Amino acid sequence: MYLHGVGDRGNDYAPKTGPDMQQLASKQSQQLYPCIVYAPQCPENDQWVNVPEWISCPYSTNAIPESNANKDALRGLDTICVKYSVDTNRIILSGGSMGGYGTWDILCRHPVNKFAAAVPIAGGGDTSKAAGFANRIPVWAFHGTNDGVVPVEGSLTMMQAIQRAGGSPPSKLTEFSESEIGSNGYQSYGEHIYFMPFPIEPGLLPWIFSQSKGTTRIGGERREAHASTGPRETRIVLRLSDAKSSGLRIHVSKNGAAGPKVFDLQGQALVRQTQ
Repeated sequence: MYLHGVGDRGNDYAPKTGPDMQQLASKQSQQLYPCIVYAPQCPENDQWVNVPEWISCPYSTNAIPESNANKDALRGLDTICVKYSVDTNRIILSGGSMGGYGTWDILCRHPVNKFAAAVPIAGGGDTSKAAGFANRIPVWAFHGTNDGVVPVEGSLTMMQAIQRAGGSPPSKLTEFSESEIGSNGYQSYGEHIYFMPFPIEPGLLPWIFSQSKGTTRIGGERREAHASTGPRETRIVLRLSDAKSSGLRIHVSKNGAAGPKVFDLQGQALVRQTQ
């Protein structure tokens, strides 16, 4: 899930993808890193975060209500998770500039069990809410050291707040100098960066796709959820399908079983079909 910058706002409902999202959606990248790229558009007269200026950091989420744009973007994500085959343990949140603010804002307001990791670029957030996600979601933030549009203090103060809260899984901030930003064809506005810095941070792409709610990794460090050492567990998989003739169906598969059972969904009751 990627939140664009202020320049891509509009009402044409066209997905807003820069070179970073285009790279992720490319055939070559999809062969190595298959994924769904979700890039919602912020309406023309809205913002991902309703701060009066992009230098307003830190700000209070208690004083500034959540924007309609962020609410709509999250509803869209929920729809995608229902409609498509999404591994909900591996959803990554990112955004640049205005979208960097939006990324931090979502982490601050919705810290529980939605995202496996986050990559905010040139943003800022509510430092008082960092404790809500600091020990649950690894964050790799990026910022230009001498950013003249969104000061680097926005990212610095958030990372400091994460560290004060414990910061496990580990998170970090990478700052880029002017010479680094201008290398390898990376597109920026001076020292203001707003795309995923794949060309100048080659470790970012494999890091993103190594993240899940059970495993987190920063640099060479790897942390995993403890596996059960007891008896083999029964695994049950539920899959939804939409048959035009009979409506929504639930397919239930159990390891060791001959095949899936299919049920109709009628209110709260599950009625087994005869096959």
